[in-house]
Amino acid sequence: MSTKPRLPNSTPYHPSTLSYPATNHAHTTAITANMSPLPKRTIFLLGLFLMTTQANPLDAHPKPRRSIGGVLICTNPNATGVCTHETYQLNKCYNLPDALRNNAATFAPDPGNFFCYPYLKVCGGICTSPEGCTMGPVDSDYPHRYNLTAVSWDRFITSFDCLLK
Repeated sequence: MSTKPRLPNSTPYHPSTLSYPATNHAHTTAITANMSPLPKRTIFLLGLFLMTTQANPLDAHPKPRRSIGGVLICTNPNATGVCTHETYQLNKCYNLPDALRNNAATFAPDPGNFFCYPYLKVCGGICTSPEGCTMGPVDSDYPHRYNLTAVSWDRFITSFDCLLK
């Protein structure tokens, strides 16, 4: 049964020796004398290799799991600005939070067998617009879901509900 020698407190240890201090100092000196430092280029290439083969730090945060009723809502087009992604219960009306009410340029339902109706009234409110109070159904295929400014609904959307197709 062999054990590695323990480092006495009084014996200096240097990591470049890659060994524990031995009683045979000639042997230790011979090992360190034959070791040359790696060239800077080798160290650089090794570091570059390690950086490119490691996991992407953006992947460390998993993307939200998409499910029926999931909707991404943002203050700016193209999913920018202040954003929220939630999964909403179907057949239930939701008022947008104050930061997004009449200020939602991205309204993008997740892919799935459902669509949402954005409204220009609060849930339970009475529609008094002669043109109607919704822009119609929006699903994951709607061309302006990432830019409601193209249809001027970014400043009107106040509430929404989602339904199965």
